[in-house]
Amino acid sequence: MERWVLQQTFPNWDSLRIMNARHDHLDWMHRHFAEKVLTGSELLAEVDAADSSPDS
Repeated sequence: MERWVLQQTFPNWDSLRIMNARHDHLDWMHRHFAEKVLTGSELLAEVDAADSSPDS
């Protein structure tokens, strides 16, 4: 992409700011848009249970 658009300099402090704010942003999103928050392991357990049920 640098062939057409030069890469902008991005200061390390801004990368750290964004990285440290990730959990605050996710918490906000969950509070405003999620009815339920699942962990990955909970989701996989639900999928495994559905796969092993005799109805499938």
